[in-house]
Amino acid sequence: MRVARIGALVSMSIASVSSAHAVEFYNEFGGGVSQISGATPFFDSSTARAPAKLGRGLAATFTLAGDVSRSSNWVHFHLGLQHKYLTGTGSGTSHSLQATYPLLRVEVKRLYFGVGVTPFVWKDGLTRAAGSIAGLGEVGFLFPITPEIAFGTHLALQAVSTSGAQSPKPAADVGFYFRLYLGSIRFGKADDSGGSSSDYKGWRYFKGLSR
Repeated sequence: MRVARIGALVSMSIASVSSAHAVEFYNEFGGGVSQISGATPFFDSSTARAPAKLGRGLAATFTLAGDVSRSSNWVHFHLGLQHKYLTGTGSGTSHSLQATYPLLRVEVKRLYFGVGVTPFVWKDGLTRAAGSIAGLGEVGFLFPITPEIAFGTHLALQAVSTSGAQSPKPAADVGFYFRLYLGSIRFGKADDSGGSSSDYKGWRYFKGLSR
């Protein structure tokens, strides 16, 4: 039953992509501040125990994704990869959390929601967190500047599960980023009846002034 459901979802995704006039690719890069809660036992070592909540740190996010929806749709589905890097301090020790997520986003107008799950998790630099599974939830808002670039803000929450123990929970970050549109790859007949997520909507610079 579960295999049949997965097969149906894959078939629907392939059909959506194949019927789309183009897949529009973009990348995002940005930063902000982070707060890692529930740091123990994830950051515990053989000599020290991490505090329950780390001090505020910095966050960096990098995304490569594509809009796989038809241009005429008002709801757009995006698939891609996102790498997150969060830092924090506790008991005089610096800690970091990294994860690379397969990402699914749903974007409506300039508002979007994203989710991801991954086993690719690292802590305190490049130490692989073996056996860990991380989950991601995000919400963001875009301010289009030109057809090639947009400015955005986001809030993201991560939770990590290792051998049944959930830590951190959550690792939160909020910040700003730029989205750069890289171009499109066309599939099938072009459909110019609607607009893609990069279409210029008259917004300009950060105050939202139109021409």
